[in-house]
Amino acid sequence: IILSIILKINEFPLETSTQILFYSFILVALLEESIKFLMTYLLAYKNKEFNYQYDGIVYASFVSLGFATYENLLFAFEQGSIQTAIYRGLLTVPAHVFFAIFMGYYLGLAKHYRRYNSKKKEKKFLALSYIVPIVLHGFFDYCLFSQSVTGILFFLIFIFILYIISFKKVKEVLNNFLFQKCILRLRHTAKCFYYQKATVLKLL
Repeated sequence: IILSIILKINEFPLETSTQILFYSFILVALLEESIKFLMTYLLAYKNKEFNYQYDGIVYASFVSLGFATYENLLFAFEQGSIQTAIYRGLLTVPAHVFFAIFMGYYLGLAKHYRRYNSKKKEKKFLALSYIVPIVLHGFFDYCLFSQSVTGILFFLIFIFILYIISFKKVKEVLNNFLFQKCILRLRHTAKCFYYQKATVLKLL
């Protein structure tokens, strides 16, 4: 039903800068990112398996990929065009993943502070996980729909910067994840060694 509404929204006139701005940030970015945030929050955030910041990026990316794939299929069938599916597949699917990386990054931080009962910081990063993707998505669409030389130039620069920052965030979170796993393994090894030593001493 929601994606059908998005198809109807696609008929909104894009004749002036104000219309493009409203369409990009409110009708598209706000609606789509709200759906993805809500799904990620309800399905993953309170899940006990959400243990690391890296999990946030994984869960948000899966939700976004599912949304983007279904959305693209709807547009392709609606317009009856393979070219539309390919065009959107090359542009919008990677973009949805980029937005999801930011959502998951801040969602992971929120979950981290939730475990330490820091409500203020949890709310701060929950807000960022919702707002940042909306702003990025809105700017992405605005540049794309402006259909001007300046808009396309900004669009290409924006995509390049988005890719670099997304890659750095994934690398940062992955390194933290591997470090935490390593610490847990060392703790487990130390604990095993302690129990083995205690057992040997009892036998003696």
